[in-house]
Amino acid sequence: MKTKNRAMRTWARIRQVRPRPWWVPVPDRGPCRITRMTHAREWPLHQCLISSNWRQDRHATILVVRRNGERRYAAAGFQVDLSCMGIKFAIGEFNVSREIVADLVELMSIGEVFEACDPVLAAKVLDVGKQYADKLGISPHDDYAWTRPLVGSTDTSTCTESIPTGRDGRPLFQPEPGDNLAAVVNQLEEALGPDGFLFLAPLGTTPQG
Repeated sequence: MKTKNRAMRTWARIRQVRPRPWWVPVPDRGPCRITRMTHAREWPLHQCLISSNWRQDRHATILVVRRNGERRYAAAGFQVDLSCMGIKFAIGEFNVSREIVADLVELMSIGEVFEACDPVLAAKVLDVGKQYADKLGISPHDDYAWTRPLVGSTDTSTCTESIPTGRDGRPLFQPEPGDNLAAVVNQLEEALGPDGFLFLAPLGTTPQG
């Protein structure tokens, strides 16, 4: 998970400057990207994947790819912490080639075993994860707002599967590299009190207020 987190953040940086041949479609990252992603959710579904162990781990990696014609793809990837933090990471690509999508799938597959997933279930996992974190005062990743529309299924009432959250009735915070450990612990204490959540600290670390 840690290796993939670093790799995905590196991807997000280098994709801003990566040279491309003239025949490769230019990705859209302009101010209208949320509108374009909303439009792209009407494209035929090419792929929808979720990490196979998400129910046990309470951590889900989700990838949705839609295809319009032979050369135009849109993709969105997410990391969801159902235990506490909600939408930890989101990344999107619009109007890109099959090769770019294949690179993203390979990157998101690091340390994962994927299984096919109904987009309605993927949408419900995302929505439940975000809502759980919202109640704790934890905001989703900055790119979530414009990538979420590609998944579609804003009405998830047709999905009957129960989405597990927290651990033993309480949020479980398991910090990873890049998390502001002290800030998250302070926020959880403010929202729930010092005994209202579980905290699994990395070996040799303690939160500092």
